[in-house]
Amino acid sequence: TQIRERLGSYALIMLNGKEDDVFEKLEKIKSVVSEYPGNCFLYFRVKNNGSYQDWKSREFKLKLSEDLISNLKEIVGESNLEIN
Repeated sequence: TQIRERLGSYALIMLNGKEDDVFEKLEKIKSVVSEYPGNCFLYFRVKNNGSYQDWKSREFKLKLSEDLISNLKEIVGESNLEIN
């Protein structure tokens, strides 16, 4: 976990702005990430009308851990989460 904290510089969560549950997902994400404060940046990539916009969270920086990653995958799906 310490290695991931040093090496991981960000988490990118991809969301489809057209999905009915996008705000519900954001509330769940906020609830989860608030429990893992740290130094890694959190970004959102939102698809809307065929184009993408990237947003950097001003509120949260993360401590990347297996628990956090697992929880985020449960909310958005493994293919919509990128850790780097």
